Amino acid sequence: ACCWNTATSMSESADVKHAGLGPALSGYPYDAKHLGVECAAIDLAFAKSGQPTSLIVERLEIENTKGESEPESVNVVLGTIPDSKQWGQQSSSNILLRLKQPWASHVKDLLDKGHILTLKNCRVLTRNNNLSVHPYELQLDDGPESKQAHISVMSPRNRLLDKPGIEISLTTIRSASSKRNNKRAETGITAARALKKQKVCSGYIYTPLCELRAGIECNIMAVVVNFTFPKKSRRGDSYIVVTVVDRTNIDAAVQVNIFGPTDDTLPKIRRLGDLIRLHRIKVDSYQGRPSLVYQKTKSSFICIDGRPGQNTEPYSYSTPHYTEVDKEIVASLREWLPEAPIKLIPPDLPQELTSIRNLKRQGKVETVCRVIGITKLLSSGRRYIVVWDGTDIETEGHLIELSKEDCEMLNEDECPENGAYFGVQIDPALLQVVSVSPGDWVHLRNLILMQEEEDNFGYAEDLRVLCSNMKVCGEVMREYVEREDKDSANSEKESSSHEQKETKEKPSSPSANSKPTTRVTNTVRYMTPIHSLKSKYAPCPGKFQLRAKVLSYFPKDITRWCRPVCERCGSGESIKQNANKQLTCSECKSKKKITYHYYFTITLLDATGRQEVIVSRENATNFLQGIPACNLKENEASLKLIRKKIEFILKPESCLWVL
Repeated sequence: ACCWNTATSMSESADVKHAGLGPALSGYPYDAKHLGVECAAIDLAFAKSGQPTSLIVERLEIENTKGESEPESVNVVLGTIPDSKQWGQQSSSNILLRLKQPWASHVKDLLDKGHILTLKNCRVLTRNNNLSVHPYELQLDDGPESKQAHISVMSPRNRLLDKPGIEISLTTIRSASSKRNNKRAETGITAARALKKQKVCSGYIYTPLCELRAGIECNIMAVVVNFTFPKKSRRGDSYIVVTVVDRTNIDAAVQVNIFGPTDDTLPKIRRLGDLIRLHRIKVDSYQGRPSLVYQKTKSSFICIDGRPGQNTEPYSYSTPHYTEVDKEIVASLREWLPEAPIKLIPPDLPQELTSIRNLKRQGKVETVCRVIGITKLLSSGRRYIVVWDGTDIETEGHLIELSKEDCEMLNEDECPENGAYFGVQIDPALLQVVSVSPGDWVHLRNLILMQEEEDNFGYAEDLRVLCSNMKVCGEVMREYVEREDKDSANSEKESSSHEQKETKEKPSSPSANSKPTTRVTNTVRYMTPIHSLKSKYAPCPGKFQLRAKVLSYFPKDITRWCRPVCERCGSGESIKQNANKQLTCSECKSKKKITYHYYFTITLLDATGRQEVIVSRENATNFLQGIPACNLKENEASLKLIRKKIEFILKPESCLWVL
């Protein structure tokens, strides 16, 4: 978490001590506790309140009417810091900060658009400018009211690197300007000004993901937490969707839509946890969330291995341009990744990661495990990966046996001794797209226990390779070590005296009898995201469970939801009605075997996409909670009940579980 040092000077190389600003920006996303006074709430009392305010630089203007090298003043328009978690709900406001001498000459080289200023004890005046609409403006000068003022400057780069801001006060300015004072302070200002030169040399400013604004064009450097395989858009372009986070938006991942003329022009991401740099991408708004769009003619990308100790050079890129500043951010993100609580499952789905031990034949689970071996294409046309997560699995039969001759395995000294080796069938076409090697960590999606005769094995609909330094991989190993320690301790207890064993037959406290436990999620139904339904690796035909919002239905005329069908010949188009309103099938001339059946469609939406679903016959009756199909043009009571249920389902707060 980023925080301001309470006794730092204008750079890391300077050690001039002064009273600091106190807590500010100590975490992401920014909240009122750390931002202090809101921009719109600044008034005359703010000057002596002792409270800080944190605002973002929106615009700068330098006034120099005398033509001298040093400016008379610097006008800085400050606004509310964007928060992507409050997308579309955050009120915008700005206020002018007028920096006069000696502040202007020392701060002008440190500020740029996108920098965050934290201010305290600033002079507040009635507005006298046309740069903002705020009734007041802030001012810093050499007067007595500015003696206790402090400001801190934090660049977007430092926010991404989790580095403190540069603090400035009138004391440090005068100390740096004085030739009689220690040279360290002057060195501090020189180093601080070098930050701006470094930014100019790099040519790019990286925007933290929590500060995205609709309509802007920005550059980002982030961690990949999900990606899709190439597909064709309606216009014939190839595209993928990449989900990214950085340390500023760990709970609010952002999707990037990347387009290209062919699959070869798209990023070839290898693992979740790898790093992606995107330049000149457009920020849009979609379903109340920020959405980033890669512009084919302007944007560029590079992909870098997220594992520590690996090559920092890009392994996939559209441009070879790669600076030292980029390498610094890469090193920082690699260092942060092992502690980052990255969620591999979208937050709107009820599952959580579980272990192989909890795999049940009736349900699908998500699990993270290590690959011990990979089979070649067998004579049966199947391929398996042999995985391990340190747990055992209980089955009615035995686990499938795979010949070592058919497998590429880890070296024996690298294979773990305890825990089941579990064979999981993977679509051979999927393994051609995803590069998996023994020793890799993988996220298996929609994993289910299968049985053929006496052989038990798993089947995963999808998988992604993980960087081994991700926190979720470390948690699997940590749980394995804890279980081993507990098992060792239990073995020592079992070897104790016979008298102690007899006492265990009596009721005892849970702590005395506790066994290693893992997270059990088999009681929660697995909800498949809509984008998985559209994957070419999804089983077809197949059964899925969804949790989604109902957007619309068709036909719009609900009376057309029921149609007569002949049970004898199955025809629904040849049903005629005579003058006595009696139904007759013109195909088989049947009159008694004609019944009404539902047939309509609904459009579902979740966080990953939308899907049209056909609802018919008994499934439709269950969907409408038992309302039988009938002639809805004549049965007003049933029509009224259906309309009431549909109105409830279409409410914004309603959510549908399709099982």
